[in-house]
Amino acid sequence: MAFDLKSINRKTVQAGLAAFALALSSTVAVAADKLQYFTWSGYELPDFNKSFLAAHPDGVEASMFGDDDDAFTKVKAGFRPDVAHPCYDKVARWNKEGLLQPIDTKRIKNWDSIFPVFKNLPDLQAGDGKVWMVPWDWGNTSILYRTDLVKNPEPSWNLLWDKQYAGRMATIDAVHDTPVVAALLAGVNPFDMTPEQMEKVAEKLREQRPLLSNYTTDMTSVEQALASGQLVAAMTWNASATSLKKQGVPVEFMKPR
Repeated sequence: MAFDLKSINRKTVQAGLAAFALALSSTVAVAADKLQYFTWSGYELPDFNKSFLAAHPDGVEASMFGDDDDAFTKVKAGFRPDVAHPCYDKVARWNKEGLLQPIDTKRIKNWDSIFPVFKNLPDLQAGDGKVWMVPWDWGNTSILYRTDLVKNPEPSWNLLWDKQYAGRMATIDAVHDTPVVAALLAGVNPFDMTPEQMEKVAEKLREQRPLLSNYTTDMTSVEQALASGQLVAAMTWNASATSLKKQGVPVEFMKPR
């Protein structure tokens, strides 16, 4: 699917941008000649790093984290990878704790090929031609549901507020996901809210809370729960839909109105 660079806006970015960021201090390396990479499960695969591995065979030592909070806690406690892969909305938090060092964009071969809206995100610029992270991947966030357990649902975010599925739904623990959806359902512009409108969104979230099994960014556990039938619907990233369909689990990735 092709994308027109001019058509990508801030709202599109909120669909699920992730980032590379360099940790500040010296690394805790298994071997001095290996780059320590801290990332989500699946992103350590060699296919993502072909050019680097061609020049440095066996040059990457990967460690995985389950969610953004897990990653932040481990690095704050002293683990020092060379490169980490938190989601964009967590970069300011990492930076506030002094965990990052700026990246010189002159050393990023394809920097000029990155969509301008990604390069100009808030909290990205470090000054002097440097940035706090390099945007690398992004995707879609929606509702993934079991088609055999949720029959012909309306294509709406309201599914995650449906009381008949109480305790069998989950949503993403991120400010750029669940609160944005709550704002849309409350009839509020999620990117330009007054204090009164924020309270409307908060009330919508409070309405949803008792219906949820949990909030999480651990998509592996969500996929397992959907596969087992413990969950019937969850806010996920599009990769989860692909993964479960490959396993033969009857799921559909909704296009909510």
